[in-house]
Amino acid sequence: MSSLLEGLAFQKRDSLLHKLDPRVKLFYALAVMVMAGVHNKMLPLLVMLLAQAPLAALGKIVRLWARTLKASLPLVLLIIGTNLFFTWLRGSLTDLYIVEDILALAVRFLVFVASFSIFTLTTSPDDLSLALEQMGVPYSFCFMFRAALRFTPVMVREARTTMDAQRARGLELDKGGPIARARRYIPILIPLIVNAITRAWSMAEAMESRAWGASRKRTSLYVLRLRGRDYLAFSAVLFSLIMAFYAKFYLKFPYIIPIIRSALGI
Repeated sequence: MSSLLEGLAFQKRDSLLHKLDPRVKLFYALAVMVMAGVHNKMLPLLVMLLAQAPLAALGKIVRLWARTLKASLPLVLLIIGTNLFFTWLRGSLTDLYIVEDILALAVRFLVFVASFSIFTLTTSPDDLSLALEQMGVPYSFCFMFRAALRFTPVMVREARTTMDAQRARGLELDKGGPIARARRYIPILIPLIVNAITRAWSMAEAMESRAWGASRKRTSLYVLRLRGRDYLAFSAVLFSLIMAFYAKFYLKFPYIIPIIRSALGI
């Protein structure tokens, strides 16, 4: 889980994807989630997943993007295992179409993670907060959202440091059953909770000393403006969204597993 959260942290790069307006990239992430949500067949979901690899290469984040997908594999296996177990209880596990639908759920989750990863890896929390503020979102919500994005990687690093320190003191985190492992994580959770409360208290004092919230009408040093490349990217995402809905209602995608089975002669 820590690797998954670290893979979602912003990475500064000199790429075209980083230079795009954060509102366009937010629209991209939401559009991909909508496209994946309306489709339930394996083939279009695989196309959506593979189509994001060139975007990761364009943003120079292929390695981090792939690491995020790899870190999400335990959740993918959990989704597949849980659904297969309940399908087996119903006695429908021999139906290849149901099995492929279960695999499609896992691929859909990967599409969600892939799109959100590209968005967070290429979008600064400050730019995202400024974009939300210019879109009319209350500043208090923008500030909380930005603070959460900023402190999530910090807490992940603290958790990893605390785990290494406890292992150096002889704490064995990887032995025993689930209940025993959960009990061993108590010496790790307590310092994390204390540090989080201390950091929140320090931030509250800093905000109060700077008269945060005293002025309702705020001004910004920077103002986001859409450029030609932003309109081009927005048009491409909108076209993809329209084509996804068209494919959903007017095209019929076949199941992949029966085709592979017949091709192999099984």
